[in-house]
Amino acid sequence: MIGLQSWKARYLFPPDGPPVKDGVLHAVDGKVCGWDASAPGGDVIDLGNAAIVAPLVNAHTHLEFSDLDVPIGTPGEPLPAWIRKVVAQRRAAADRQDLPVLREQALARGLAESSAAGVRLLGEIATAPWSYSPWQAADAAGVIFYELLGMAPQRQEVLLQAAREHLQAGLAWGPSRRAGLSPHAPYTVTPELTAAVCQLSAESGCPVAMHLAESPEELRLLSHGDGPFRDMLVELGAWRPDVFSSALRPLDYLRWLSRAERALVIHGNFLDAEEIAWIGRHRSRMTVVFCPRTHTFFQHRRYPLPEMLAAGIPVALGTDSRASNPDLQLWSEVQQVRRLYPEVPAAMILQMATVNGAAACGLFGYRLNVGDAADFTILDLPNDDAQDPFALLFDPRTSVRG
Repeated sequence: MIGLQSWKARYLFPPDGPPVKDGVLHAVDGKVCGWDASAPGGDVIDLGNAAIVAPLVNAHTHLEFSDLDVPIGTPGEPLPAWIRKVVAQRRAAADRQDLPVLREQALARGLAESSAAGVRLLGEIATAPWSYSPWQAADAAGVIFYELLGMAPQRQEVLLQAAREHLQAGLAWGPSRRAGLSPHAPYTVTPELTAAVCQLSAESGCPVAMHLAESPEELRLLSHGDGPFRDMLVELGAWRPDVFSSALRPLDYLRWLSRAERALVIHGNFLDAEEIAWIGRHRSRMTVVFCPRTHTFFQHRRYPLPEMLAAGIPVALGTDSRASNPDLQLWSEVQQVRRLYPEVPAAMILQMATVNGAAACGLFGYRLNVGDAADFTILDLPNDDAQDPFALLFDPRTSVRG
């Protein structure tokens, strides 16, 4: 039994209410039992000039790339050209006998970097071969989405069986971690597999994550069956003309995803108005994950964040991977959103970095409400006498303590 614990900070930012000056968060046996603006009779851990916020959530990562010191490719590179380089790197490593060890080391490095960045929950895309061992040594919560790749007819049942086995394995991970599924993208999985995975999600209750509407080249492939993605698939020996023989749209995939228990639409950079409206109507089970600095790396057009928020879509934030981002600092993504979208309310941006991602993953006990886990992120604030707590929180000098 841990007993009573209390933490005091200059500001406490509860997700469901206004900031609390000189806020004190109380917990008993690791569960929040309340918060207020006064100290209890017992000992209080005084965090000083700091902010307590709900745990930061990185809703989209590929930690297998955490051993990279710089991103792959060059800024502004078309997505198919960048993917060619990623595939080349993976294929070069595939024959190495120490590949499982290298993957474990990269995952452990990514988990450690995330923890140091104040991230407490992750939406991780796990590409085979992967190992759960580094997770056992980490304290991160979240969802491990098993990545499904392959359009060959003989691969479809094999992939579904692997998905079922992953969900079965996840039952042993405890309440703070879940198994999820990720049919990678429209250019790497068939519509039939996407629909089957969403049905499996509905039956099992697992969340699903899918890269969608990520680039103009993807839209061209879906609508016309040609373009740079077709050329890339032909080169890789993965082209299936029957899959792209009829015109498709991201909306077709959104219809399948809306049948899943819970769906994360990864990126959504080029969703149109009708597709944004569709997600808005299904917002109780669909979330869009925005990766701001990766979006900037590829020099895409302006992200439709205001349109998504106006449609009532819950938007979460992710770093994506070190293959397209210099680091895994989620607070840098927050600051990027604040700079690029000053019209978005500060409280809403904070929700994007915290509770929206947790809810998207189906993990609801991370709102600092009574009964929730006493899990939070601490940020050091500048020594300014600002009247607006959010001005302090989003000041460029604010940094994550842990």
